[in-house]
Amino acid sequence: DPSIDAWTQMANLPGIARSQPFAFSIDTLGYVGGGFDQSLNGLNDFYEYDPVKNSWMSKKVLPVKISRSVGFSFNKSGFFIGGILQDGNFSENSIYKYNPTSDAWSKDGEIAAENDKKAGRFYPSVVNANDKIYIGLGSYGIGNVNFKDFYEFSIK
Repeated sequence: DPSIDAWTQMANLPGIARSQPFAFSIDTLGYVGGGFDQSLNGLNDFYEYDPVKNSWMSKKVLPVKISRSVGFSFNKSGFFIGGILQDGNFSENSIYKYNPTSDAWSKDGEIAAENDKKAGRFYPSVVNANDKIYIGLGSYGIGNVNFKDFYEFSIK
């Protein structure tokens, strides 16, 4: 409440505590997924938050165990891109799309990367401007190579 400079505690996210999940909103609902637990294990759980009911609901698990990705919404769908996979691949270059009506995930493309079209990235940035999505920046690999590139992405 900015008028009194105060915060109100809302319902805690179910499940285990986590670091570096992604989040997005669609209409009046919030969504949180992935991240990693205190033992640095990747997570693939996914939750929907209803602020009117102040309650969380478990949704379809993510297609991968992921942390350090970024989420965004566009045209009533949610997305997460980039990140670090739990399965041994260090960086992810896939873009995943969530359909809240069917509670289903699908792969919706890949992020390009300067000098290596298959290199994934973690902590990318996303800008939504003029009904277009721009994706770029972030890091790659064990040496944390930083990117300075940006790409226009067409949502399918």
